[in-house]
Amino acid sequence: AAAREALHQAQLLQPDHPRLLAEMAVLALSQGKSKEAVDLLAQIKGREPRAAEVLFQIGSPLLKAGKTAEALSHYQRALEHDPGHADAHANLGALYKDRSELPAALRHLEKAVALRPSHAQATYSLAMLRINRSEWASAAALLRQSLDADPKQADAFYWLGNAVMG
Repeated sequence: AAAREALHQAQLLQPDHPRLLAEMAVLALSQGKSKEAVDLLAQIKGREPRAAEVLFQIGSPLLKAGKTAEALSHYQRALEHDPGHADAHANLGALYKDRSELPAALRHLEKAVALRPSHAQATYSLAMLRINRSEWASAAALLRQSLDADPKQADAFYWLGNAVMG
């Protein structure tokens, strides 16, 4: 109830904000209100002129709702409109990693990090893949990069210690 109220207050201030609408859709999905979620996602399409960002924003609540195939499709379509969308690459990389499709995960995470070196989650996820491949020096460099972007990642410090020890 508190989350819905906070989102409602935000909507009063800026009713057409795509991320707000996406978060409201996530909330609706978590409450089993699929039609409301779909209606909110449709509003994003009507209010956001940048196709890649719209598709990305729609993909995120789908991912949170466990609809990975649909989220994957939206992220891929976002990249068709904007191949330089770092967040779409990062989310695709994470999805492919979760599905054990490691070559695709590596490709997208590497692209996300190349596009935005300060993307803490993408650099951390890429470092984890490097650790799984015993690429210790590369993993350590990525973990340092991730910690530069967000120094409050306890897991990154833990894995950095492991990577340095190799």
